[in-house]
Amino acid sequence: MKTTFASLCVVLLTAACGAGVEAGVDADALPPIDESACSKERLEADGRDSALLEALPKGQYVVGTTYLRLPLSRRAVDRFRQLSQAMEADLRANPGLLRVVTRTAGSCNTARTLSVWKTEADMYRFVGSASHARAMAAVGEVSRGGSVTTHWNASETEATWEIATRKLAEDNDGPVY
Repeated sequence: MKTTFASLCVVLLTAACGAGVEAGVDADALPPIDESACSKERLEADGRDSALLEALPKGQYVVGTTYLRLPLSRRAVDRFRQLSQAMEADLRANPGLLRVVTRTAGSCNTARTLSVWKTEADMYRFVGSASHARAMAAVGEVSRGGSVTTHWNASETEATWEIATRKLAEDNDGPVY
């Protein structure tokens, strides 16, 4: 079942909707985070998934994952939400997408994706879509650096957050944004 990015930013937007602003405080700034507790190598304790990753039929797939470190600003979170919503239609239109789940964590101001594709060509069809190209062009607006993505061939039992996190930790030669 395909899910939407609709709940992708729930945690982040909640964190971004703070109370009144004190004099001299940047109204756009989000609270500081403990960077030492945030890394691609481990899932955030407060992470919330957009949906459950439903069981896949037995087979071989291409699994992709992204770890995005959002800037600590409301403007960046809003921009990320806009870009994510724009990608939703392209994802839904791709018959090769089998599953997609997003995970957000307010404690680290991060977003993760885990997607399962029939083939690598299907995945790259989305990567080359207009909406994804716009998102990649805006990566400087929505990443505070250290954001990464990777993909691998896997069986139905290997499309999990735990394996995605391990794959990100092992990937030292992929692009970093």
